[in-house]
Amino acid sequence: MNNILKTIWKLAIILTSASLIWFLLGSTAFFQRFYFDLVEFAYFISVWVPTLVLMITFIFLIKKGWIPRSLILQVVITIIILIASISVSTVLIKNTTLYGWIIKRTRIDYVQVTDDGKYEYQLALTNLFQRNSYARLLITDVSTDDEMIIPIKIRTKEISGITVPSKTVPKREEPPLPSFVWCTI
Repeated sequence: MNNILKTIWKLAIILTSASLIWFLLGSTAFFQRFYFDLVEFAYFISVWVPTLVLMITFIFLIKKGWIPRSLILQVVITIIILIASISVSTVLIKNTTLYGWIIKRTRIDYVQVTDDGKYEYQLALTNLFQRNSYARLLITDVSTDDEMIIPIKIRTKEISGITVPSKTVPKREEPPLPSFVWCTI
């Protein structure tokens, strides 16, 4: 029975450890950014850190060979470990973001037209606020619908914020504002 319990405990530790690593990779976009957003930080503090401490405790107990002598206590502890492992792993995996490392996150401003009316263009910023960020200009020939993508050497790593104008702003006779404006410090 002791070998079965140790195997179940080790599988629970492996499952939970894998979910801890997956959440860490997702919340840092595979270490492309070194900060958490507010929701990820809340999960990190309330779920990730306590789970890591619990996993270290379980590993320590398995290494020391500690298993309760009572069969009922062994079954109860194993059930608690399985339920905790599955529930914590589910929460961590479900709340891991894939944007910025597996799925690119691109912000595109609204379509603008050149003065001669021949081309439409948009600025696209991909994976903004990360080390792997870059900018492109998306150009469309109005007469032929040919599309071109031109990489632009904007120092996207120096952009510290963007703002999107409100759609409730009254119409003016002035030229339109860009859909987002970037700021550097």
